[in-house]
This record gives sequence, C-alpha cells and structure tokens, in this order.
Amino acid sequence: MNKKFSTLLASVLLVGSVGAFAQTGVAPATFKTGDVLFLKNEGKGATSDHVQGTTYLKVTKDGGILPVFEPDFTTKANIDSLSWIVTVTENAGSKKDYSFVNVANKNLKLSFNAPTKSAEVSANSWQDLHNTTDSAKVSTADRKWSIDPNANSNGYSLSYTFQGKDGLTVADSIVAIGVFRNGNATPTLDGVDGAYMVRIAKTELTAATNDGIKVAVKKIEDADTSCSDYTSWSFESTEDALKKLVNIKYSELNLPVIQSTNVPGLANFQVVPVTYDTNTGAWDKVENPTGDEIMFSFLPASQIGLENPEYFTIDTARYDIAGVHQDDVYAYGLDTDTIITDATAIGSLKNGLRVFSLMREVGREDSVIFRPASIVEYDGAATYKYAVKTNPGTGIVSQVPGTYSYTTGEAVLGTAKLEDTELVSTVFAQSSRKEGKLAPYAFEAPVYPEIAEGYYFFQSTNKVTADKYIVNSLCGTATNNYREFVDEVSADNSYNVWVVEGEGKDMTIKNRYTGEDFSLILFEAGEGLYTTGKLDTFKIEAIEDIKKGGVDYYQIEAPEYKKFALSLVNGIGENIYVTTVADSVLGVKVDDASLLLYPTVKETKKYGVNDELVAETYTFKTKDGKVLTRNAKGQLIIDEEEGAYPVIFAFKNAGNGEYFAVYNVLTGTMASQTAETVWYLNAQATDNYMQYVSGVGCPEGQDRFTLEAPAAPKYLTVAPGHYTIKTDGREDMLTMGADSAAIFRRITSDLKSDYNKESFALWIDTAKFDAGETPLNVPTYFIMKGAAYEEDTLAGNFLGAYRTDSVMFVEAKRVATKDTLVIASTEKALKNDAVKPYQFKFPFVDGEEGAVYVQNENNKYLRIINEYVTLTDKEEEAIAVNVVTTDTPTDNEEIATSEVTVIAQDGAVRIANADGKKVVITNILGQTVANTVITSSDATIAAPQGVVVVAVEGEEAVKAIVK
Repeated sequence: MNKKFSTLLASVLLVGSVGAFAQTGVAPATFKTGDVLFLKNEGKGATSDHVQGTTYLKVTKDGGILPVFEPDFTTKANIDSLSWIVTVTENAGSKKDYSFVNVANKNLKLSFNAPTKSAEVSANSWQDLHNTTDSAKVSTADRKWSIDPNANSNGYSLSYTFQGKDGLTVADSIVAIGVFRNGNATPTLDGVDGAYMVRIAKTELTAATNDGIKVAVKKIEDADTSCSDYTSWSFESTEDALKKLVNIKYSELNLPVIQSTNVPGLANFQVVPVTYDTNTGAWDKVENPTGDEIMFSFLPASQIGLENPEYFTIDTARYDIAGVHQDDVYAYGLDTDTIITDATAIGSLKNGLRVFSLMREVGREDSVIFRPASIVEYDGAATYKYAVKTNPGTGIVSQVPGTYSYTTGEAVLGTAKLEDTELVSTVFAQSSRKEGKLAPYAFEAPVYPEIAEGYYFFQSTNKVTADKYIVNSLCGTATNNYREFVDEVSADNSYNVWVVEGEGKDMTIKNRYTGEDFSLILFEAGEGLYTTGKLDTFKIEAIEDIKKGGVDYYQIEAPEYKKFALSLVNGIGENIYVTTVADSVLGVKVDDASLLLYPTVKETKKYGVNDELVAETYTFKTKDGKVLTRNAKGQLIIDEEEGAYPVIFAFKNAGNGEYFAVYNVLTGTMASQTAETVWYLNAQATDNYMQYVSGVGCPEGQDRFTLEAPAAPKYLTVAPGHYTIKTDGREDMLTMGADSAAIFRRITSDLKSDYNKESFALWIDTAKFDAGETPLNVPTYFIMKGAAYEEDTLAGNFLGAYRTDSVMFVEAKRVATKDTLVIASTEKALKNDAVKPYQFKFPFVDGEEGAVYVQNENNKYLRIINEYVTLTDKEEEAIAVNVVTTDTPTDNEEIATSEVTVIAQDGAVRIANADGKKVVITNILGQTVANTVITSSDATIAAPQGVVVVAVEGEEAVKAIVK
C-alpha cells in the first residue's frame, strides 16, 4: 500500500524502568513435558587442565553433540542450538524417565550408542579415563534417561540402561555420561572451546531396578572422588536467556539501504551511524563505519542527497494529555529536524534528539527497543514548558548479553493513548513512568511506491543536479558508475531509458540498454518523489511511446529494398558524400551522391532488457554488384570480390538523425563497453580516403553520417485474375513451354497450331494477404499457368522454380490464406524463405505507370537469354514488360488433339472422336478422377472443378479447366 507522509508524523512513547532478569536452576522433579532447558555440566575435576567450568550441550552443524564453554547467547539461533525440549514419561517402576530433543534440530535426540569398553577410573588417572572410555557418538535411538541426584555434588547424574549381548530380558549394565577435557587437547565448535563427551562406565548391575542403577552409578563416583564432578549435571530454563538484552551494532543490522519500522511515522529512512557526546552535544556522521557503532540517526528518504538534510527527531512540540493521565505526563511526536541547523553544533543537547541507540531482546531478534540520547522533559518554569536533557542511563548493556536496569526517568519508545486514539507518543514523568507500555518495535519493509511497469526517464531534484536527467554514458567513468547528468534525453537512446518491472520489494529498475540495475530498489520519498537510498532523490517521467528493435543501432527495414548514399557530417560543409575518388578508393566529394550502397544483413544481435533491442551489422554492394571492401592499406574500396579485408559496419545512433558507422556493436555492461575497442568509419582528411579508426569509451570526435536514400520505387498493384505479361514494345508474351520452362513467344501463323490466345493467359493471384506485413507494403503475387480453385485450395503451375538455364513452372497447390506451396511431384511443402522464388512484385521501370520489371522476393529480376527466361541481380539486365488483362481461357472452348477433341464443360469433360479409346483424367495433384474406355464418338465424363489433365490413348495429354 502506498502510505502517505503526513505533516505531523505519528509520535513515540518514552517510558521508564524495566525489571532485571534472573537465572535459576530447575529441579528434575518439576520437569513438565514441553519444558525447554539448558543441559549444563558443572564438572571442575582435579585440575583446570582437565575441565574448566560449566559447559553446555550444543548441537553441531553435522548433527553431533559437543559440550562448549562460554557459549554465545547473543542470538536466538545460538540459544536454540543449546536448548532441549524435555518429554517426561512414567516407567514400569512408577519412576520418571526423560527424553530430550534439540530445539534447533527437532530430529536430533539426546542419545548415544552402546559402549564398547569399560572405564578405568582407578588411581585418579585422567589419562586412563580418556583412553579407556568411548568418545560419545550420537545414535538415532529413542533414549530414555534416568536422572538421579549425584552423591558427591549438588547436581544430577544422567544415565541409561543397556541391554547385554547375551539377550537377557533385564538390562545388565549402566552407562552414565559426563564431560571431560584431556589436558590442553581441547575440541572446538565454531571457534568456541569445548570438551569431550564421554561414557563413564560399563558397570554390572546388581538388580535391574532404579535402586540398582543408583548403586551402579555410585560405584563410578566412589571409584575416585576427584572425578565425581564431571558426571554432575544441572538444568536451567531458557526463558531468562531469551529475555536478555543486547546492543545492536551497525554491522548486525543487515538492513537494506532504505528501511522502515512499525513505529508510526518512522518510515522510509536510511540508518546513519553517528558519534555523539552526551556531555557536549557534539554530533557527527561516521564516514567510514567499522561496524561496531551503536549510535544512529535516521535520515528520511526525502532528505537523501540534500546539502543540509533534516533527520527524524523527538519533536519538542507537546500534546497535553493531563486530562487523562498524570499532570506531568505529555505526548511528544516524531518529526524531522527543524530545530538544529548546524549539523556539527557543539553545546546543544538538542542534537541528542536525533540520536538513537538500539537494543533487542535475544529471543525476539526482529524486535528493537529505540532509546533516544536526549529527551524532552516537562518543565513548568520554562517558556515552552519543556527542557531538553540527556536521557538518564547509558543505553549500553553491561555484558553481552545481559540485563539492563533502567534509570529513573530514562525513556525508550513505547505506546500510550491520547483521548480515545491509540498513539505512539512520547510520555515522560518526572520521577517514574506514569503511563505507557514498553513495546519492542521492529524494522519492517519500506513503503514501496506504486509505479506501473514501463519505461521512464529519471530527473534529479538534488540542488547541484536539479532538473537534470541521469543516464548511462560511454563518456562516464567507473567513479560515477558510468553515469552522467544531462539536460535532455531521448527514448531513441536506450542509455537514457530506465525500465521498471515488478512491484514492491521485487521491483527492479534497469537500464534499457545494458540491463544493469539502477541501484537497489525505489522507495517513496514524498509526493511524486522517489529514491534508491544511494543516489539523489528523483522525479520520474513515463515514456508513453516506446520503440523496440533498432533503437540505438539503425535497423534498415527490409534492406533488400533499400539503397542509400552516405553523407558525412563533420562541420566542414554541407552535401559531402562518400564516393569513389580514384582507382575505386572511397573518399568524400561535395554534391556527389552517385555511390548508392545496397545493404545485406550480416549479423543480428539482441540485447538490453528482455532482449527487445536489436543491433544489425551489414555488408554492402553497389548497383552493378561490386562489393564494398578494403585494400591492404586499410582504405575502403569498391571491388569485384570481398577479399581478405571485408567491410562490415552498423550504424550507431549519434542523435539528430546522425550515426556513427562502427565495425563492432556494444551490447555488454557499461564497464565492458567503456573498455572495448570500437572501430569507427572515418574520413582521412590528408589524402581523402575512408578508413577504420579505433576508439575506446566516449565516441566524441568520431565522424558521423546520415543515410540518404533515393525515393523508393513504386509498384504495380493488380487484382487476382487472368493477365498476359508482354514485353514492352514487342508482342512476345510469357507462357509455359512444353518442358514447363518459362518462355516468351508470340502468336504467329507458323506457331498458331501450338500457341493461341489462351496459351498466354496467366493467372496472377495475391501472394501475401496482409500488405501491411510485407516490407514497405510492397504487394507480391503468384504467377500461374492453368490455375483453378478447388474448394479453398489454389492449384496450377506456379512460376518460380529454377534450373540451370531457365525459370520453370511447377505443378503445385496453395491453401487459401497461407503462403505455403505444396509441390505436386514431391509433395514437399515450401514455407517462408523457400516460397520467395515463387512470389513476384512489379516495380515500375520509371515513375508510377507504364512498363514494369518482374522481380521475385529474393530481389532477382526476370530476363531473356536465348528465348528462355532466367534471373539476374542487375536491374539494367531485366526485361521490361506490361501486365495486361485478358479473357479467361478454355471457357467451354475446344482443345484439339489431332482429330480427337476435348471440350471442358461445367462439371465435366466432353471428348469427341475417341470411340474405342482409353481415356484417363487426373487432377493437378496427379490423382486419377476417371479411367475408362470411350464407347461412343461423343462422350461426356464427370470431372472436378479446376485444372484436369486429359490423356486420350494415342494422343498427347492436354489440360482443361473445368467450371
């Protein structure tokens, strides 16, 4: 939820004394199932070399158990590893048995495996004891323990019975556990000194009874009175340890850059470690914290980056609640620092109003007790009825962890009520706490802004960089994270754009170009203001219309349709173009835009956030098919072959429609981009030739270019129908020869028997249904001979296949609304690029009317060589034609085959003069639709609509279009 900052920030309670904590032992007789205990060994031994003081049973990381000296009680996790949950059961002898499970690892029970040897405890030999007893090893047994008073100490023995190997029905031995340290060979756990856990005996039982166990244990103790203490155990509740207090150090906060609390009003701030002198009032920020700092000020997110920021502070304004509470009890609020103008003021205890130390209860690690260094005290004689004084007490725990006794009048944050409204307020009494409740608070997630996912500019509100935009820049340095503040930004430069994704703590802000994080996360810093906590406070400006694909690098749309001249922009004049100057070497000339470059995509790279940006590199040819390349001197030239020095470049956006022509594109992090060598196309002024020059980082000073393309060609648009394609100025027309080759013929007297009007009728049909999806909206078509629709399928002979000497018609079909062709002879489906040779467009030879060229989608033109139609890349070799509408062929017209006549009709084929001959009729896919012997001189055979092939015995097969 988007919380708003109110003018009066909610207040906090300053409350008085809290009682001390005591540690007390717990007798086994009082154990209840579910009690949580420390298991302590009080053994002292004969000398301190063997054991030294109290040890606690602690679970190890690998699931073992080790007694440790002076364990760390400062965190709940450590306490849990030392804590054991007891289960109490009654055995058959009406006595109690006990089992223990570790709090940190509920799968770990206090249980050891069977002993393998007896302990030697005679002669006071500690070394023998160590050598003859087993080091304790954890087992998975559900061990039930006997706890009995130790005869020679105030503690207890922990023991269990063990079933003998002879399988007797009664236990025949007793095992007691203890703690033992052998000289200075001290085991450690996480750097803390420990001791050996040992089983002290394998002693014969006189009876399998509780009394028998006691006797057996006593035998162990009596064997050497000096050893008695190491089997002496005591038990302590963990409750007091969990309530102890510990100071929070800066290194222990582990906070994000911006933090909030559940103290109303204390939201979205930066924790700043400070020094503060309670005697002089001197306050200062710690510029290079060590992590041991325990005094802090809280800098509101809205103040980050300001020259004289205001901090959260105990407000001196008071709210009289005397009508509800004691007369000397008042509520005070949290506000920002409007009193202290000198950040390093000395002699003012008001500085302490913005200084807090933090304590936490060990058992509630996420809780925090806030203690201000100064307090506002009621003073009836003062002008404003208050005085600022040092908060009594130290705010420092005397031991870690330890109890903390509050001094009379000392204050920490708590809660109180003002009339019927519950507040967090400052409540203070002269002598003792009158009202309010100690409420350990907690750090919480910050108040995150509600920013829609999208694209944004970030505009600084900081005094030094006010109204400037922060951008990534190749001209930046590692010191400033490769960022600069600029006056103007553009969405056409992805270094300028920041992408917001996700929400709340999961919100990310990344540079659109590199995908690198802006910083951490955004936090609300006031109405319409945001901060990351590391940089300045910002306003954000949404970008409504964002382009994808070629943004930073010019992506030539449909490069197969493009040609352009390169114009140099370098301040020395206008209309300067890259062209040939001598021996095919490229240089620059004024007003000479004759060199047109035809690009071909070399490589396409995706980069940026979500890979939605594209950088393309290109190679180039000229109109006559020559290649842009380099010679051995590094000069750019026009040559027949690419050779050993290819020219490849991309056009990187330099702003204002200008581009750097670069050999390599940059798509990595800012650090990698500023370190990578980039090769720029530059004009060598001395000898006037074009070459690559290297640059690293900032591209300033490199030559810039514009791309000037001639007017795009215009294309003929036709509706689906029958047309003739006739050579311009002649009567030759395109048709399908006997071998299915594409040829140009004309109707003449000597050819009339082979070619009539219908021979040249071609069906032209739309190849792409949505012209908007076609590059540059260029309409493309299929050119067919003998076309027909069969339901939703267009079938016929499609122009486009190629053999070594001619373009061919091939029998195929095309499903309506799809660009897929299925070749009849192979049943192979052609898709995508494989269909391009069959898709044709008709660019006008000149202007917007008249003759056209026939050009396929691979940009190859039809031309005529030896009456056959072939392909060429060169426009000047293409044949100019006129596309003219014509009548529908074979509309119930006769097709003569010798004296046999085939007549196409509606839904049938009529065959005359074929009496007694076999007739086979197939469709365009080669499927037989009729196979019969004609029994009359005039027969009619049913046939499907569309193109059919009629083969009469002894005659050449002919095609007919059935209506």
